[in-house]
Amino acid sequence: MNRIILIYILIILWERLKCEEGKHMKKSHGLKFIENYAYNHIVTSVKRPTYAYLKITSLCNSRCNYCDMWKNKKENEPNTEGWKRIINDLAKIGAVTLTFSGGEPFLRSDLFELASHAKSQGLIPMVVTNLSLFNKDHIEKIAENFDFIGISLDTIHPEMYIEIRGKDWLEQIKQNIHLLMDGLSTLKAQTEVSAVVTISNRNADEIHELIHMVFDELNMDTITFYWIQMVARRQKNLCQHMSKYIMSNKLFWIINHYTPLVILYDTSIN
Repeated sequence: MNRIILIYILIILWERLKCEEGKHMKKSHGLKFIENYAYNHIVTSVKRPTYAYLKITSLCNSRCNYCDMWKNKKENEPNTEGWKRIINDLAKIGAVTLTFSGGEPFLRSDLFELASHAKSQGLIPMVVTNLSLFNKDHIEKIAENFDFIGISLDTIHPEMYIEIRGKDWLEQIKQNIHLLMDGLSTLKAQTEVSAVVTISNRNADEIHELIHMVFDELNMDTITFYWIQMVARRQKNLCQHMSKYIMSNKLFWIINHYTPLVILYDTSIN
């Protein structure tokens, strides 16, 4: 009964928002989220996917020690028109967001063209990258074509970056982030820039320092944590470390003094 009431409220809210936007205005992304949520709780047969994720290349220029994708050779990947047809299909079945990933998506010369096409189909284009291939010419294109860009950033220590990512890139990536943030600010762009942190045994003890680097030094908008399997002792240490924020209200302080902290959990890890 409670679910039915909730769905009814969402449908009313959706209809009112549509009326406020007007007949000829493009339906907002917020409405699409609400529409999908309501639809998926009413219809029990076919569900609408809200989030779409495309691995547009299997090639990568990093050498991450927890991933073998850098060993891949060039495969028969869809060409630009092939990916556009796939994007069209995703829009038709009701997807709201579309994340471009890889491999390293910036290895594809048509990345911005594909993102622009996704936006033209009403999708929210997002990209996850190591930012090693970034240059100043990308700033305006990122602002125009992506609502979100996630940047892999796992450590504050150059030597640890080499150990995790297999490349001596940390200082270069930080410089690229500064250029990107300054450029987006100048353009008054709405693109959200997030640090994407993969937590493992190697970096679990430096999360506090990493949070301060992301927000205080680099002025990024959000931070997202992903987990990979870690030994029980280190995982326990990490939980204890994060609990210190909660017990001392420091986590509350971080959330209220920085842009909101986004934490995505890998449900395969207990």
